[in-house]
Amino acid sequence: MSDPYSHFVNAASAPARSAKAVTTHNTNPLADGATRGLYVGVSGDIACRLVGDETDVLIKAAPVGILPLRVTHVRTTNTTATNMLALY
Repeated sequence: MSDPYSHFVNAASAPARSAKAVTTHNTNPLADGATRGLYVGVSGDIACRLVGDETDVLIKAAPVGILPLRVTHVRTTNTTATNMLALY
């Protein structure tokens, strides 16, 4: 299918072009690299590392919906949010 928006810049603020299910892991980064955002299907906590940080953060009670977070890792330990998609 053709993409009528393909000529637009693929910036971080642009809509996502793909989504992958998030597989949490305590050491490995996300397989497809840093995200443009995260979709959370069931609210909860998210233990993650943002692209510009050297340490993890814990986002408490993340709501259902799209979060504008550029993350490289989503940890298994302390993450209770589920049905997450990495947006690229």
